Amino acid sequence: MSKDFREDIPEIIAKKYVHRGFFDLRIDTIRSPDQQTQDYTTLCTKTRAAAVLGQDTEGRYILIREYRYPVGKWVYSLPGGRIEELEKSWEGARREFLEETGYRAPQLQPLFLHYPMPSVCDQVVEVFYSAQCTAVTHPSCDLLERIVPVCLREEELHSLFKQEGIAMDSLLCSALFYLRVSGKSC
Repeated sequence: MSKDFREDIPEIIAKKYVHRGFFDLRIDTIRSPDQQTQDYTTLCTKTRAAAVLGQDTEGRYILIREYRYPVGKWVYSLPGGRIEELEKSWEGARREFLEETGYRAPQLQPLFLHYPMPSVCDQVVEVFYSAQCTAVTHPSCDLLERIVPVCLREEELHSLFKQEGIAMDSLLCSALFYLRVSGKSC
């Protein structure tokens, strides 16, 4: 009888932090079930994150276009960010949505958990949906954030996806795919 692979989970036998800061970088020594050891590097985010796929009162999707320094490009994404220590996930999602877009999300519906790079990072993003969002203020970004809110109708969003060389992050792609397969929209 073959062994179930779920039993073959490596054991962490040592953890060493090689950098501590906004993110931590940790090197774990892991031991496989056959007793071999290997180092594994993990980027530790240390906080929770949330994002919102919103639609305004006209049914347009409210996205952001943000300059991302690590890749040196403007990237389409969902508005979102870190959840503060005492905030509930939905509170942080609503706050980040308002800060980055200037829109108020009246009601948030949880959609799914997104793991952007689970092979190297422990980050998880709770993704919410909100309809009937209304513009109430101007975006108020952090010092180093370069964010432009973008409202697109479904057909405009489809055209955007068809553009060669368009830069969008995995969070946006996952949210739109979720809506498509769940039959909710898009």
